[in-house]
Amino acid sequence: MRKLLSRPVNYIIPLVVAFFNFLLILFPGDIVEAARTGLLLWFNNVLPALLPFIIGTNILAAVGFVGLLGKLLDPVMMALFRVPGAGGFALVTGMMSGYPMGAKTAATLVQSGQVSASQGWRLAAFCNNSGPLFILGAVGAGLFSNAGVGYFIMFCHYAGAIAAGLVTARFAGRETGPGRLAPDDKSTLVYVRETRKRPKPFGEILGTSVKNAMETIVVVGGYIVLFAVIVRVLDILGTFEVAQALSQPFLEPLGVDAALLAGIMVGMVEMTNGSLRLSEAGITAHTIAALTFVISFGGFSIHAQSVSFLSKAGVSAGGYIAGKLLHGLISAGLAFAAFGLFGITPREAAPAFFQGDAPIIRVFGYSSALFLISIIGFIALAAICRVLVKKRRRRF
Repeated sequence: MRKLLSRPVNYIIPLVVAFFNFLLILFPGDIVEAARTGLLLWFNNVLPALLPFIIGTNILAAVGFVGLLGKLLDPVMMALFRVPGAGGFALVTGMMSGYPMGAKTAATLVQSGQVSASQGWRLAAFCNNSGPLFILGAVGAGLFSNAGVGYFIMFCHYAGAIAAGLVTARFAGRETGPGRLAPDDKSTLVYVRETRKRPKPFGEILGTSVKNAMETIVVVGGYIVLFAVIVRVLDILGTFEVAQALSQPFLEPLGVDAALLAGIMVGMVEMTNGSLRLSEAGITAHTIAALTFVISFGGFSIHAQSVSFLSKAGVSAGGYIAGKLLHGLISAGLAFAAFGLFGITPREAAPAFFQGDAPIIRVFGYSSALFLISIIGFIALAAICRVLVKKRRRRF
């Protein structure tokens, strides 16, 4: 018992949780409303957008498509990011599907033995990204009514992810783990056929994929509701207002609105609410840079979802979060530096397309189309690489 109490975290966490539960009882109306908002966000937006992708990626992994794509992309992914070619599937999944699919796919690759644990956190750090539907629709068209803002943030967000992947790759050691190329005398199809386990009936694959997808999406929904309540509790306590007031004397002489700090703090807890607060400051270089940081970092609501998948695969949560912080800083710096070059001016976006009112994207067609196009593009890139790269080298 004495050893248990000697570690402060062992009694600080219970006290914090007890205080949190006390606030739930003290402000039941606010808490219930926050939970309802989080639940509706999950049901109306996250569930229809992510569930088909999770099912689809599970099926693709089970039938060997990820292994085939990984074998083709090995030269490129190894040379650039020092991860196996299967990481290319995690990259396109994370970019097109949005949080937390990049981390979920990276964890799946680690569990299947195609990627090592140390490669897994680096892969998740630059593959777990926001989807274009959120950036272009919710942020660009919804918050700013400006298509240019959405495209600018999306460019900085994805460019920062690639840059973060390149940077973390330079610090990676020469591993001897999964993802090595097959011997030269084996073709791609033979390699995939030999490295796959005994094939299962498609009915079993489909059933397992749907079951795992439902478990995943329910976990995601639970985290969304939980962090919606946490943000509301912090708001009730006045945490963000106090931070804004304390930072105002230091930020105002620099020409920076102190409200941006409060928006960043909210965004680091929950990305959507933080984006909403930051958008109220209008279109300025500081606002767009702060918003790009929040979207690229993702917020601890996203990280809690991601770590729940990564921890099961033995992937370092600290390394992953540090990688996302690097991604956020690089993207924000790029946005601030390039803001004046792009000449963003307020103009009406196309809300029927970006906000999902058009029939083709009413449920999830927009992201699905982007996902399919990206997969086809990656296959084409892989085929080109196989033609151009004649000598396959083992790099770790």
